[in-house]
Amino acid sequence: MQAPLPDRVWLVTATVSEFADEPSATRNLRDLATKTQVRAVNGVPGGMELGLVSGASAVVFPRGRLVYSVVVYYGGDHTDELHQLAVRQAELVGPAPTSCPISAPLTGIADALPREGDTSFKLVVQARFRYESQIRQDFPGVVSLSVDARNGDVWRGTRGDFTVHRARDYWIGVHVESPLSCPGDPAALRSYNGVPLHFVVG
Repeated sequence: MQAPLPDRVWLVTATVSEFADEPSATRNLRDLATKTQVRAVNGVPGGMELGLVSGASAVVFPRGRLVYSVVVYYGGDHTDELHQLAVRQAELVGPAPTSCPISAPLTGIADALPREGDTSFKLVVQARFRYESQIRQDFPGVVSLSVDARNGDVWRGTRGDFTVHRARDYWIGVHVESPLSCPGDPAALRSYNGVPLHFVVG
């Protein structure tokens, strides 16, 4: 293969990879990011710039179950061109927050679920504003918080006599800047005044 010309972009590739679910997509990106140098990309929610090899860089970002990748091979420094291409790609795709690998469960045993009533819209809105500064302190990389529909299982009853049922309820959406900011277990399972968290990239 002929050596690339100095100070020239000589190849650009754009790919889309599909995963089984959203957590799998962000898990793949997080694992990939641990193997190379990474930095955030302005204008691309959830985007990461990866230094692949000398003369090649990529911007990757998740959207739902899909992972988009723009790779530029070059001589010299063409980071600006890479970012412009990635921003344009993200604009064409549009926004779509993608779930982190671990968040509070929607189903399971009573000990892992919120109590009936604790995740009503009113109480989750109150918790979102009351605990925002604490959540930002506990989880570096938080971009914003939201109140989102959860629609999961909750428990009711007394000690030793629990029942679990589905509810139309809510949780706090914690939007982080990249897959590297997704917390692990058990941190991601923390709740605030009984309100669970749902971590998403973007």
